[in-house]
Amino acid sequence: MKNSSNVGNTIELNAVAFCFDEKSQLYSSFLDKFNEYSEENNLNITIKLNLLTSKNDGYAYDNYGTLIEALLKKNKNNYDIYFYESNCLSVYSSYFLDLKKYLSKELIELYDSKILSELCIYDNKLVGLPFYIIYSVFYSNEPILKQYNKTTPKTWDEMIDTGKLILTEERNKNNTDLIGFNGLFSDDDQGIFSIYEFIYSFRDSVDEYFLEVGSPTFINALKMMKKVKNEISSDKIFHFDEEYTFNKIIDGQSIFLKFWILDGKILDNIPYKVTFLPGSKEGISSSIVSGINIGVSNNVNNEKLKAIVTALEFIMSKEIQKEYLSNRQLISGIKSLYCDEEVCNEIDCELFKTLQPIKDPFITLKWQSSYTTYFKEYIYDFLYGNDTAEEVSQKIIDLTKIYYISLDTTYSKIGLIIEEGQNYQICKPTNTLCQLIIILKWIYIIFIIFTLLLLIFIEWNISTLHYDLLFFTSVLYIDILTIFSIWKKQNIRIQFINKINDGFIESNGSVLKSKTLKLQSNINSTDTYETTSTNNNNENSNNITHDNTSSQIIISIISRIIDYHYITESNISSYQSNTF
Repeated sequence: MKNSSNVGNTIELNAVAFCFDEKSQLYSSFLDKFNEYSEENNLNITIKLNLLTSKNDGYAYDNYGTLIEALLKKNKNNYDIYFYESNCLSVYSSYFLDLKKYLSKELIELYDSKILSELCIYDNKLVGLPFYIIYSVFYSNEPILKQYNKTTPKTWDEMIDTGKLILTEERNKNNTDLIGFNGLFSDDDQGIFSIYEFIYSFRDSVDEYFLEVGSPTFINALKMMKKVKNEISSDKIFHFDEEYTFNKIIDGQSIFLKFWILDGKILDNIPYKVTFLPGSKEGISSSIVSGINIGVSNNVNNEKLKAIVTALEFIMSKEIQKEYLSNRQLISGIKSLYCDEEVCNEIDCELFKTLQPIKDPFITLKWQSSYTTYFKEYIYDFLYGNDTAEEVSQKIIDLTKIYYISLDTTYSKIGLIIEEGQNYQICKPTNTLCQLIIILKWIYIIFIIFTLLLLIFIEWNISTLHYDLLFFTSVLYIDILTIFSIWKKQNIRIQFINKINDGFIESNGSVLKSKTLKLQSNINSTDTYETTSTNNNNENSNNITHDNTSSQIIISIISRIIDYHYITESNISSYQSNTF
């Protein structure tokens, strides 16, 4: 792929995007429209698109995300404009420009501030604009509801009652293909979306954010989740993925479904009415909001940056967004468009005004990537298993809560409580004084152990102290093992390999060195022998007296210790009288 370049007087920019189906993607249409606009107005700017697809290029979405991250980390100017999913905001943010510094204030203020804050702003940087957004919505099978004189439910209880009645009647007619509700509590990312969305629908008010884990309302949300599954669905149906749900939308064999809002052309040919999801009570709902952002690499030069700003001011303008929104090809982040009479003649503006979106949980939980995995796993232990709602709530609390060990019996009769899954914060010394105290403590402990071992050795053969000495020896042995277990051990396998390598290198080196030294010694031995022997005699004569004195003292101490070691109880007195 060629880098962005200036061909003659034309500035050529490169963009990259991913899609599952090349025919349904909008990137090419937008960029072609800009290229036409550029040519008509002699802007001398051209944007080329590298479109990666799952069918033609064999890319999966995860592979695309990995590719983009790798390109950005290499700081190569392969691409100037990036189309990326909003849930990757935290991953890509450091590689993209803060568009607030370059785009006009008028353009930025067109977009819904809540959408920008949730999908485009990270660390107070506007690292993208919402190219288009998507919402999760509720699909109600209108022909079936009309057949039974029912309306679209606004609460989960109402949905259960309606679904049970219709399913019972349809089963009596031998219609076994019809399902009540899909759930979309699958093993992929959609599963965590569904969990968060359902719990969010149990807020007490529209302005309230996510429920506190473990609260009575949180527990009730989990219980309702399982009630829906048991009464108008099943484990198998609840666990199916998006492909199954899309097929049910097409074949019309479901009373209710939860899915992403689809293209207008598809909506015209299905028997479902699209509304917001039910909630715990009327007026409360929820919807996951996500989408595709358009970002700019922070490695572009000034000339290309000016060209990119010109392109974005056109592509993200109200006029262009209005055109595609009116044609029901995308959902725009420009809030004022949903009050435009021309637009509302083509789409259900009231739906988009009443949606109560919740931020993509993968953006919300960016601080702990493993949290979502365990969160979903624990919820599924309740939804598909035998755990209670209270038990899984406590497990989720344990994912983030820090527990403290206390001797205070206020919280328990035992005082110390350690349970599986709970987090205990480990305190580590950081300043020099603390580290010095710990070093001195270990020196003191080692000194005490050495002293005790010495005394045990001296008194080992005294029969009256035999069992006491065995007891102290056992205690010291356990203490020593404990100390070694606390110290960090190196990997034994790596240590062994390094030892072999070092030995091999040293042995080869020593052979070469010994040969060299032998040759040198043979050449120089005759010349240096006399001088060396003379110097050695002088030095030895000066040091012999000191060495003899020191060695005699050490030998005397060792000899006395050994003598004490062999003393038995019967000859202690005689030994002491002879010694002293």
